[in-house]
Amino acid sequence: MSGIPVWLACLIGFAAALAALAIYCEVVRFFETRAARNAAKACDGVTQGDTASDPVGGNPQALEIQPPLSAPEGLETVPPPPQRYPFWTYLDLAFFIVLAVPSFLLAMLLVMAVLWIFPPSAHTKVIGLLAAQFVGWGFWFTGLYGLLKMKYGRPFWRSLAWQAPPEGWASGAIRGFVLAMSVLLLAVLLRTPNTESPMKDLLGNPFSVMLIAIFGTTLGPVCEELAFRGFLLPLLTRSAGAAGGIVLTALPFALLHGSEYAWSWPHLVLIFVAGVAFGWMRWRSGSTAAAALMHATYNLTFFIGFAFQNQLGTSH
Repeated sequence: MSGIPVWLACLIGFAAALAALAIYCEVVRFFETRAARNAAKACDGVTQGDTASDPVGGNPQALEIQPPLSAPEGLETVPPPPQRYPFWTYLDLAFFIVLAVPSFLLAMLLVMAVLWIFPPSAHTKVIGLLAAQFVGWGFWFTGLYGLLKMKYGRPFWRSLAWQAPPEGWASGAIRGFVLAMSVLLLAVLLRTPNTESPMKDLLGNPFSVMLIAIFGTTLGPVCEELAFRGFLLPLLTRSAGAAGGIVLTALPFALLHGSEYAWSWPHLVLIFVAGVAFGWMRWRSGSTAAAALMHATYNLTFFIGFAFQNQLGTSH
C-alpha cells in the first residue's frame, strides 16, 4: 500500500497546526473567562456577607452603597501597574517552533509546483531556494500573527517592537558597517578557511549574487530579526537577563546558518558574534527595526566587498 504523498502530509500538518492554534487560543480564553467569573462571584459573596452581618446595628442608611472616596486634594491617584512584556509565554514559543516545520515544507512544495508549471529559463536553483525560504517565512509569520491576534488581541508589528529607534536610523546603519569590519578582522584572526559550501556555490554567477544580495539586504534581515530579536529575545531576556538573553538568542541564530557554510566552526563563531551584536542593538534601542537595519547594512557591506573582489579578479 502506497503512503500518503509528501505534499498532502505537509498540507495536513499545516492545517493541523492552524487548528491547534485555534483550539489552544479557545482553551486559554475559556479558562481566563472562568477565572474572571469565579473572581467576580467571590467579590459578590464578600459583599453579601458584610451586608448580612449588619455591623452597624440594623441602620438602613448604612446598607446603602456609598460613592467611592475621591483622592485627597494634592495627591494623584496611583496608576495601574504596567503590563508584563513580553506577554507571550514559552508555550507560545514552542508552538511557534513546531509551526516552522509544516510552514517551510508546504512552501517548498508550492514553489516546486510553480516552477514545474512555469519553469524559468535559467538559475532555477537560486530562484527556487529563495522563493521557498520567503514563502515559508510568510506562512510562519501568519501563524505568529494568528497567535498574537487570536489569543492576546495584540497587533503584530507593535508587539514585536517594530518601531523607529530613538537615536534615528543612521546609528543602525553605521553600526552595521562597523560590525562588518570587526567581523572581517575576526575572520582574519581565526584564519577562517575558504571551504566549499552551499553558499559559495550559490554565489557562482552574477545573477545569483544580485538576487541573493537583494533579498539578503531587505526581506532576509526583516524576517530573521522579527523571529529572533523580536519574538525570542524578549522572552529569554525576561528569564536570563539582558546578557544571557542576547547570548542565548545568538546561538540558534548561528545554527540556523550553519548548513550554508558546511558547518565550519569559524563561520559559526562569526555568525554568533554578529547575532550578539544584533541582539545588543535590539536591547539598547528597544527597536527590532533598528536591529534589522543594522543586519541589512552588515550584509550589504559584505556583498559590496564580494562584488568588488570579483571585479578585481576579473580585471587581472
